Amino acid sequence: MTGNISIFKSDLRKAAKSKRSRIYSAKSEKDAQNLLADYLLREVNVHQIIASYSPIQSEISPMGAIERLVERGYTLCLPVVVERNQPLKFRSWRINDELIVGDYGVSIPKGGNWVTPKVIIVPLLAFDDKGYRLGYGGGFYDRTLEKLKREKELKAVGFAFSGQYCADIPRDEYDHKLDTIVTEQGITEFGKPQ
Repeated sequence: MTGNISIFKSDLRKAAKSKRSRIYSAKSEKDAQNLLADYLLREVNVHQIIASYSPIQSEISPMGAIERLVERGYTLCLPVVVERNQPLKFRSWRINDELIVGDYGVSIPKGGNWVTPKVIIVPLLAFDDKGYRLGYGGGFYDRTLEKLKREKELKAVGFAFSGQYCADIPRDEYDHKLDTIVTEQGITEFGKPQ
């Protein structure tokens, strides 16, 4: 069954990337950024660290929301791939800090302290109505969520365009549920894994 899921996920990734590129809208992105910022300002204490991400390809950018958080004094970090098949690590980051190109073409902080976030904004290719996401297939976010949720309370917030919804995201025992999904159309909270 795992082989079938892997093939299905691979096919779904190709379709999701194509769809995400077609549905991009600057207005939708701005609306989603505003909802994300409002949500985080309401739900996260200013002393808690928030992990964002540097968008790649046609990913929705969280940067408009991040700018609002910075104005309010929030501490931010960005993910760094330190080793294949391992959880991500996070470096502290400020908007004007220098970024370099890391593994997989993702921009990462050139320096900064290693930190542990309380909230992770998670990019995705597709999501379902149960809180599961389809990523790029490296498993980095799933490993990270598993590790950090074992160690402490952590909130995983998926960020996407509403058009990235998919009714049937295949999943296996390694896939981890998000706590929240934010799109330009609203915010959806999910309960604990079933």
